[in-house]
Amino acid sequence: MFRYLISFSFFIISFSSVLQANETEFYFDANLYGHSQTSSITQIVLDEFEGEDFDGGEHSFTHNIWEIGGVYKGLKLAAVARYDYTLNYTEDVAELVFREKNDKPIETNRTYDLYLDVLHMRSTGLKLGYQYKVNNDIKISADASWLQVTSYMQGFIDGRVEVTDDDYVGDIALDYVYSKDKLLDRIARRPKGYGYTLDFHVQSKLTDSLALSISFLDVVNEITIKEAPYTAANATSNRLSISPEGLIDVKPILTGVEDYHDHRLKLEPRYDAEFLYGFDELWDVYAGVFHYDDYTYPSLGFGYKVTESLGVKTVIDLKTQALELNLQSQAWNVGLISDDFNLNDARTFGLSWSLRY
Repeated sequence: MFRYLISFSFFIISFSSVLQANETEFYFDANLYGHSQTSSITQIVLDEFEGEDFDGGEHSFTHNIWEIGGVYKGLKLAAVARYDYTLNYTEDVAELVFREKNDKPIETNRTYDLYLDVLHMRSTGLKLGYQYKVNNDIKISADASWLQVTSYMQGFIDGRVEVTDDDYVGDIALDYVYSKDKLLDRIARRPKGYGYTLDFHVQSKLTDSLALSISFLDVVNEITIKEAPYTAANATSNRLSISPEGLIDVKPILTGVEDYHDHRLKLEPRYDAEFLYGFDELWDVYAGVFHYDDYTYPSLGFGYKVTESLGVKTVIDLKTQALELNLQSQAWNVGLISDDFNLNDARTFGLSWSLRY
């Protein structure tokens, strides 16, 4: 992924010799963000759920984008790399996975409702965009990314399991596509996927003191994998049991299909809006909202102009209680967001940095 970005950056530098310097901007952007309702980001992503941090929950996701390119007379050309991972699940699924990964006994004489919906995607590609200045108060832009998907998983698990003192009774359905089968360890071909996503951005100066910016990310997308490996099956409880220590012993009988078919990866759109109110030449106040899937994250913050070329922006996410700190200048920007000073315990964490030339 990063070799691809580095190669493209050399192309941009070479191409810059034919462009007029005063009309061209070169840039690098990186935005990494993750949030989990269940456990710390480190525990879920890096430690595969092993650890003591657990609080139920039904949603976890991370979106990470690296981009390097240039803008000439409003026309943007860039290389892009993405890593997207989204999980929606019942609290019972979160509890069972947590207990299984940490060798903890499960609660018996109880029925567990099981549902898990997953999207996992690694991709690289090219972005082509155009920035248009409607007038002195309104700017709009549109970006189209053509992506090659090299690693993917999308599908669901659905069912119910009743746990008694010494046995399981239940039935689970699963249906998913994958580049690598991490659930049943099937060995299969790994075709790549190809497609596009569209983003739209609007910046508007409403009054001398009030401004609005809105981003519609992945608002239109279509990524197709030809002959993607998939599994559609049912797991019965004939070979499910609990060990004498109360630990899960999972040996279900599977019946179903392992084959290949064309599949479309579906990305949920993300929406990001922010109001800015300028009190004077030094102080600004921000009110924003981020929406993804079925969840909305409002935020409030303020900005202060430290010097003519340096500003500080602080924002708090009212839903996750995460604090964001940004240092901003005309040539660069660095940002950090976290809901815990100990990053190993953070359930919301993000990094962003950018350079402009």
